[in-house]
Parts: sequence; C-alpha cells; structure tokens
Amino acid sequence: MFGLNIPAGAAPLLLALLGAAAAGGAAGSAYAAGFVTLALFGLAFSAPLAAAILFQRVRNGLDRLAGLSRRAPLWTGVVMLARGLWSIGAALFFEFQAWTPSPPSRTRCKE
Repeated sequence: MFGLNIPAGAAPLLLALLGAAAAGGAAGSAYAAGFVTLALFGLAFSAPLAAAILFQRVRNGLDRLAGLSRRAPLWTGVVMLARGLWSIGAALFFEFQAWTPSPPSRTRCKE
C-alpha cells in the first residue's frame, strides 16, 4: 500500500530518484544500483510507520498526536480543502506565459 501513495513533499525527491535510476539504466549501469536507491527511499519513508507498529510507546505518542486533531475546528479543514483544490486548479489551468515578463528590447538609439 505504501508504494501507491506518497505525500506531495516527497514527489520531487522520488521523481529525481526515478530519473537517476532510469538514466543509470540507460547508460548501462547495473539495475541493482537503481533498485538499492529506491529501496532505501522506501525503507526510510516507511520507518516511522514500522516503528509505530513495533513499539507500544511510539504508538501511544501517535495516538496523543491524533487526539490533538479533535480540537481543530471544521473551518480549518474547509480552508485546507479549498487551498488543495486551488493548488490543483492552478497546476492544471494556470498559463505561465501570460504572467512571465517579456525580455527588454535591445534596440539602439538612433544617432
């Protein structure tokens, strides 16, 4: 299940790792190097959850953290949802060329 879901903050790092693994494979490098790199990323990504499963103390700490979320009002969730939808919409429909300033012209003054 962990392989199908990544947080947005990890996506650039994962894409860089995938690109490096693909470039290494195209250059004739061993497949083992790409596998080891991605396996280490997955292990480090899953380590906090594995610790929560294995150790009762960590589980209790996560339960206390989850208990704090009950204090957040409903409007906080609505704001976060609206920001997420705006971010997705901006990524899909934003025209960057319209907001990019054109370079200054390099015309010479007539003498």
